[in-house]
Amino acid sequence: MHCIGMCGPIAMILPIQNANPAEKIIKTFVYHLGRILVYAILGATFGLLGMSFQLMGVLQVISIIFGVLIIVGVLFPRIFAKVEFFNRLHMKLNAFVHKSFGQFIKRRGVFSLFILGMLNGLLPCGAVYFALLGSLVYGGIFEGALFMTVFGLGTLPAMAIITYFASSVSLSLRSKFRKIAPVIMLVFGVLFVARGMNLGIPLVSPKVEYQKNGDAEMSCCSKKGTDACKSKTQKKRKTE
Repeated sequence: MHCIGMCGPIAMILPIQNANPAEKIIKTFVYHLGRILVYAILGATFGLLGMSFQLMGVLQVISIIFGVLIIVGVLFPRIFAKVEFFNRLHMKLNAFVHKSFGQFIKRRGVFSLFILGMLNGLLPCGAVYFALLGSLVYGGIFEGALFMTVFGLGTLPAMAIITYFASSVSLSLRSKFRKIAPVIMLVFGVLFVARGMNLGIPLVSPKVEYQKNGDAEMSCCSKKGTDACKSKTQKKRKTE
């Protein structure tokens, strides 16, 4: 619903409205393929950063810090609005995407739609930002890419619907949808804090123990942890 509120105007100007049904489906698929690909690349990048934090043994602390920042940002949004660095970064990214979008929107080819989808993936969006923090908390390149790919697929139904029925969604309805975003972000913040607290709850807050050499050892409270324990036991037996 947040995507419908934010990306409704973009869906109205995509050069696919006059295409026949089959062509419209193909072009819509190509457009969203570019968007999800960018999400996956960004997720892998943030996952790599999270892996670095995990090797240093501070990923759990980072998760709590991000969670608290998200909660504070939702409850007191003006605090981050006053940070000049974020404002400048947001404005530069927004200007670049809109300028590039204007250049490719005039073209009618399938490749142009793929590029437009990639540019959409770069649009400044609070939901995407917090999803990227989620990929960072997973602490792995593959995990981060997978997390953002699933995030992109999760937004696909709403984005596809708005492409076909953009004119049916009024401005007031899109405005109401945008109000849901802070609630979702607040839930994200609570989950980040819980994940960093090592509560031993599978999927929500898995137990992670750090050895003296800084390597993270996940407890056997999840399938991933079980596999890791088995692998470590087998290696130990071979060494003995």
